Amino acid sequence: MKNRRKSLWKVILIVVLAITVVAAGLFLTQNFWNTKPKDDPIEIPQTEDKIAVFHGAAPNCPERYCVSITVNGDLLFHPALWKNFATGDENEYDFDSLLAPMKQYYEKSDLAICDMETPLAKKGGNYTGYPIFNTPPQLATAAKNAGYDACTTDTNHSVDQGTAGVNRTIDTLESAGLKHTGSYKTEEESEQPLILDAEGGKVAIITGTNS
Repeated sequence: MKNRRKSLWKVILIVVLAITVVAAGLFLTQNFWNTKPKDDPIEIPQTEDKIAVFHGAAPNCPERYCVSITVNGDLLFHPALWKNFATGDENEYDFDSLLAPMKQYYEKSDLAICDMETPLAKKGGNYTGYPIFNTPPQLATAAKNAGYDACTTDTNHSVDQGTAGVNRTIDTLESAGLKHTGSYKTEEESEQPLILDAEGGKVAIITGTNS
């Protein structure tokens, strides 16, 4: 009889312990899933008691800060192309109408970056195509008018016109109001990264090529 009572108490004790373990597990699990994430440790500037945000031109931005960037491929001009945009004056061209349709896309970005594939010639020529390029300089003005903010210049054709062509391309881009990076006049300039202000943040433009 005593052995039966001892066995019964053992069974009851085991059942109580099992119920306690299950209850504790459920409690911990519920508290784990209901735990809220910690507050964002990053300090966000406040304006009129509201969290400051910058979405720029980025559509449907899910974050507080978004910068939209458009980068295109080569602006690579051949004589068969540029001859269609002659103005009537000898060696004068106007490429605004060629790039104008793209403006609607660039306007939707906070920054628009082009790749100036070829060196830009002196105004009036001597313009040449493949394999040794020397492109009409009016392309730089048209790129600016289309909405570009900057152009990269390091390509397999960067030195088609030698050092003079590199320097002339840089001068032409600057005269058109375009920032640039990729080729440089001096070693000191090459050590300064191109950092553009997109209002909502700073964007570094880093470029390279394999000739």
